[in-house]
Amino acid sequence: MFRQIYLVKELMKTDYIELAEEQKIVFKFKKPNVDKLVIFDLDETLIHVKRDKDDFGMQDNNIDDDFEPEEEISVIDSDGENIGASFSIRPFVKECLEFANRYYEVAIFTAGQKSFADPIIDFLDPTRELV
Repeated sequence: MFRQIYLVKELMKTDYIELAEEQKIVFKFKKPNVDKLVIFDLDETLIHVKRDKDDFGMQDNNIDDDFEPEEEISVIDSDGENIGASFSIRPFVKECLEFANRYYEVAIFTAGQKSFADPIIDFLDPTRELV
């Protein structure tokens, strides 16, 4: 947390930050006449994830006992091990994505692994019309 605060303070000192080419993301708009982008964070914004075990191999006890997962998925970590996980979609997520799509190009960000995010995004938008 302290490093993040330090980085924010350093960024605030400059008016312009030059990014290296490998730091840039090229985004291709799919919709004609749309030039605005809205980005939603997947984890804990669009969905809530309950993993069988946390990163230290301990049970996830931070979830209410009455948590009812909407969907079970199989997630393979970078070591090839299956991580048991379930997720619950936040209320009105599909309606939010549909509404945002009327006016913006919509993208989803996650700091998670592709092998974890892709099945969830496929579940949220199986026809690839919203994201």
